[in-house]
Amino acid sequence: MNTVEPIRDIEKLQKMKKLIKKEKGIKEWLVVVFGLNTGLRISDILSLRWGDILNGKVRDKVYIREKKTSKEKTFILNDSVKDGVEEYLNYLKKESYQIIPDNYVFFSSRRVNKPLTRQYIHKIINEYGKRVGLDEEKLGTHSLRKTMGWYLRTNKNVGIEVLMKLFNHSSTRITERYIGLEQKEIDDVYSKVDI
Repeated sequence: MNTVEPIRDIEKLQKMKKLIKKEKGIKEWLVVVFGLNTGLRISDILSLRWGDILNGKVRDKVYIREKKTSKEKTFILNDSVKDGVEEYLNYLKKESYQIIPDNYVFFSSRRVNKPLTRQYIHKIINEYGKRVGLDEEKLGTHSLRKTMGWYLRTNKNVGIEVLMKLFNHSSTRITERYIGLEQKEIDDVYSKVDI
């Protein structure tokens, strides 16, 4: 498996999201929004069912068992995700889609009882990433998760220890490598020291 990178150009990322929504649809766009805002692995996103995220309304907190680790995970749905889910629900209602708790949120167009595939989302991320000029980066579904970590670390100053727990990593070193903390960023920290 090839190592993928976080998306570090937020302007291009926003263009990519808009283009996916316009051309592929709200469902594919919402998968990307979920990945960027929850840090879940794509396998966990695609296996979400309506009962996981709805309880009369969009839940504030979601509880899942991670497919890869089999550990329980609790996470909140921020306003970006909740608004996206509401928009998706409105779209589905117009299409006369019945929301059933056991059905997949991100169902295949061919079969409602099957989720979208990781390969399909990977293809979309690569295609639309290239179209907005992210052709130098190695992109994949894991780029969404890594982008969240990179963004929180570099733009919101979230501590590496918090990110380590968020991603269920065993050490901060793994998390640093995972989010693509580069030597330039480390050098920038040294340049700020003025004791």
